[in-house]
Parts: sequence; structure tokens; C-alpha cells
Amino acid sequence: MISVIDNLMSDNFVMWYHKLHESDIAWYYKPWTVDPTYGLNEPSENKQDNHGQFCHVFYMDDKINSDFFINGPQKIITEIEKLNKRKFTRPYRIKSNLTMCKNREDDTVGTVHTDYNTKNTYMSAIYYIHDTDGDTFFYDKSGKITKRVSPKQNRCVVFPSEMLHAGQTPKENEVRMVTNIVMVK
Repeated sequence: MISVIDNLMSDNFVMWYHKLHESDIAWYYKPWTVDPTYGLNEPSENKQDNHGQFCHVFYMDDKINSDFFINGPQKIITEIEKLNKRKFTRPYRIKSNLTMCKNREDDTVGTVHTDYNTKNTYMSAIYYIHDTDGDTFFYDKSGKITKRVSPKQNRCVVFPSEMLHAGQTPKENEVRMVTNIVMVK
């Protein structure tokens, strides 16, 4: 159900994509990781903090929103499709998130959420842009942790979009950068 893929992309892509996120794309601040109007109150054995983050939207509302979509996230999607031996219908939402270092307790995560609630319709992927701290946690419906994935450059975790999950802000490193991909199956 949850697939962790290390070394997904070529070394050249990894270097280019990391540099892109450090200096070439525009970041926009959101005061939350999950929009509070969704009214999420999912159970979790972790403490939750709906902290702010910076975002760069590559694809949303059925349109490309970034000049870097084709050479960036589209290439990641193509590699995931090759490994899974299946094509996705289309993107739903693709964005990179940047969270800043925060003095937090070890068991604190962002808001526990799903990327999309409709079962068996969407697939999500989190592509880790660089080595950092700030793990991603996956939960069952009762809020019990079922899996924990640490950020590692060029690692990708693929999972059904209806799975409950949350990320942590970094505590030891300055930033945590990931690309969040949601695809229609």
C-alpha cells in the first residue's frame, strides 16, 4: 500500500531539482499546512501543529502553474509510472512545500490529513528534495502510527491519497523541502 522508492531519479536531475528549489522558483507563504476551513480533526497519537509553510504550485485546477512543471514534477511522475507499470489519468495537484526549522517536541507533527478522501481514485507521492529531518507519519483510522518515513534526497513515498498522514517541521536542519504529487488513477 505504501511504497518507498530510493534513488528514483538520475544524479543530474537530483542536482538540478535541488538547485531549482534553493534559488530559482518563487515561494509563497501559507499560514497553515492544511487549510483550516476543511475542519479536519483526525485522531493521532502525535501532537498536531498546523504550522505555516512556503509553497510553489506546479499544477492545480487542471492547469500548469509553473514553467518548471515539464522538466521537474512531470519527470518524477514518469519515473513512478515506469516503476509501477501503469500510467495515471492526469495530475490533480502538484506543489512543493518548504517548512522552516522549529523548536518542537519530538512527537509533534503537522495536521493529520488525507490528500483526497475518495477511496481508490487518487494516488499521492512525496518526493524528498534533500537530506533533512522532519519525518512523514502514516496513520490508521484510529490515529495509530502505521509507518514512518525519513526524508532522504531522491527518496519518494507513494501511497493512496485517502491515507491519513502528516509531516514534521525540521528540528535539526534549516528547512525541509518536498514535492507533493496527487494524481488521478
